[in-house]
Formats: sequence, structure tokens, C-alpha cells
Amino acid sequence: MGAESTPRDGISDLVRYYEDNPGTREKLRELLGGAPDEVPAIYRALSPIHSADRMRTPLLILHGTADGTFGHSVELVKALDRAHKTCEFVRYRSAGHGFAGKDDIDANQRALRFLRAHLSAS
Repeated sequence: MGAESTPRDGISDLVRYYEDNPGTREKLRELLGGAPDEVPAIYRALSPIHSADRMRTPLLILHGTADGTFGHSVELVKALDRAHKTCEFVRYRSAGHGFAGKDDIDANQRALRFLRAHLSAS
């Protein structure tokens, strides 16, 4: 899929991703067995936005606002909020698909704090 995000990188709605990214459609059809209108159940089942109500694990979402999939995180957070799920959403202004410098340090520190807060030693 080249330099564009792959379906594991911040994608919460594969139908939306398919529609918004013509360059990835062929690969998605190959991976998922067809286009969204041909295999809608597969696209829905693999799109976290449709299972927010079933999520039990707290989520930490760290996303750069300049990343092409930023809107996916925004929509996922809204779905999690509607489902009353635990989610921390951190936006990194102007960061792209990776963090550097202060953003990278902050993201790593937040991830460690989040894991310490939500993982038990049981």
C-alpha cells in the first residue's frame, strides 16, 4: 500500500478508508475478498468503530492531527464515548504518522503511565 497507512494504522472504519483512499482499494479488495458493497459484513466486523460497545479494555489513542487517518481516531473516540468506555485521546498538533522530538517523548511517557494505571500484576 505504499506510503499510505495500512489497515492496521489508525483505521477505525474500513468502508470510509476504502472510499477515501482510491490507491488502496485494490489491496483492500484482495485482502478482504471484495469491495465494501460485495462483502459488507467483513468490512463491518473488521472496523473497530462498529464494536466500540463490546470493547472492554481501556484505550489510549495517540494521533497526529496531520495524519491522513486522524478523523478515524476522532470518530472512534466519539463511538467509545457513546458506549461509555474508558479512552484517553491525545492529539499531537501538526504531527503526522509518527512522532519525533518532544511529541515522541510525550507519547512514550503517556503510554507508560497509561499501562501502569491499567495493567495489574494479578
